[in-house]
Amino acid sequence: MSISVASYSRRTGTIIGRTLIVLTWLLALMVTGAAGLEVLLRVRSHWRPPDAQGDRPKFDQLDRAYQPCDTFQLHPQYLFFFPLDLHERVALSNETCSIDAAGFRGPGPAQAGGRRLAFLLGGSAAFGSLASSDATTITGYLNRLQDEYFFVNAGVSGWNSTQELFRVAFQILDYHPALVVTYDGANDARLLEDQDNQRPGHYPIGTPEHFSDLEALIDQRAPALARRAVASVMATLLPQLNDRIQARLQSVDHSAASGPASQETIPEGVMEAGVDRYLSNLARMRDLTTADGARFLAVFQPLAQLHRHLGPGMSLDESNVLEGFHQRVLMKYRHDFEFHDLGNVFDQYYATIPVMTGDITDATVFVDDVHLYDPGNAIVARELSTIVGQLPSLGRMNGRPVTPGPTRGDGDKLDRRDKFR
Repeated sequence: MSISVASYSRRTGTIIGRTLIVLTWLLALMVTGAAGLEVLLRVRSHWRPPDAQGDRPKFDQLDRAYQPCDTFQLHPQYLFFFPLDLHERVALSNETCSIDAAGFRGPGPAQAGGRRLAFLLGGSAAFGSLASSDATTITGYLNRLQDEYFFVNAGVSGWNSTQELFRVAFQILDYHPALVVTYDGANDARLLEDQDNQRPGHYPIGTPEHFSDLEALIDQRAPALARRAVASVMATLLPQLNDRIQARLQSVDHSAASGPASQETIPEGVMEAGVDRYLSNLARMRDLTTADGARFLAVFQPLAQLHRHLGPGMSLDESNVLEGFHQRVLMKYRHDFEFHDLGNVFDQYYATIPVMTGDITDATVFVDDVHLYDPGNAIVARELSTIVGQLPSLGRMNGRPVTPGPTRGDGDKLDRRDKFR
C-alpha cells in the first residue's frame, strides 16, 4: 500500500511539474511574442516615411502638441486643472500652445499694457484646441482686432460652466476685470449623457468631465484594481501594442454605438435639469462679475449640427444632444443677462462651410462638430469684437437688455468670407 501511494505521489508530482513547465513556456512565449510585436511596431513607426505616418499629418502634429495640455491633475476648487506646481504648468508649454503659471493660455493679465482687462472662459473651444498657435485662438485674434480690451484666455479643455463659475469666484475676480465672457454650451450638453439620473449611480447634473475616472481610482474592488494594474503595465511596457489594442476596442465600441442604441435620447427631466443648471451658472457668474464692477457676456459656441451649409464628409453625433440642449437654452433663457447665440454663425459667411475631411487645411473651419481651426476662430473673434463694441451703447427695452445677435443676410456672406482666411 505504501509503495502504491508513493508511486501515485510521484506521478502526481510529475504531472504538476510538467504542467507548470508548460505554463511557464506558454507565458514566456506570450511575453516574447508581445515584446517582439512591440519592437516591430516601433521599428515600423520609426522607419516609415513621414507622409506614410498617417493620412492626417497636420492634424496629428497639432494633436500631439496639445496632449500635454489635455492631461489634468486634481485641483481643490475646479476638481480637474493643470498641475498645482507652477513650474510644472509652465513646463507644459510648446511652440503651439503655451500655459503660464496662473493657468492661462498665451499672454496673461500682466501683459495687458494699459488696456482694460477681459477674460474668455469656456472649454476646449475657448482654449483653442487644435489652433495652430496662441495667436490664432479666439483671444489671440481679439487682441489684434480691437485695442480697448486685453483678452486673457481662461479656457480649459473639458470644462463645463460649473467649473467656469468656480474659476470666476476663486481666481478671475481677483484681477478686477472690466469684462468677463463665457463661450460654452457643448460640454454642459455632452456631460448629460454621463449624468442620466435614470441609471443607477448617476452623477449630479454639472459634474465635471473625467469624474468617473477619479471614482475608479479610489474604487477598492480587487477586480477593478487588477484591470487598472494590467492596463498600466501594458501602457508603460508596450505602448505601441497597447495603442493598437485600445484603437481596435474603440472602433468596436464606435461600431456598436452607431447602431440603434445611438438614437436613444436623454430623458426629458435630465435635459431640463442640465439646461437649468447651465443657465443658473451663467446667472451666478453675472451676479459675481457685475457686483465687482465688471460686465458679463455669455456666448453659446458654434456647433456643426446647427449649420445648414455644412460641407460634406464630416461625421456628426447622431444623438442630437447638442441640438436639443441648444434649443432648450434659447427657450428657457429669461433675458436676465447678456447672451448671444453663435450656434450657426458660419452660415452667414460661407455658401459651404469648410470642414476637415482628410486633414486640416488653411481653409478648415470645423475640425469636428465643436472644435474650430484658425479661420473659424478668426470669424468668432470678429463677431465678439463687434458685440463688445456694441456693448456700451446697448439700451434696454421693456426692462430687458437689448442683446442683438448677428443679422447679416445670405447675400452678404459670400462677399465677406475671404476676409477671415
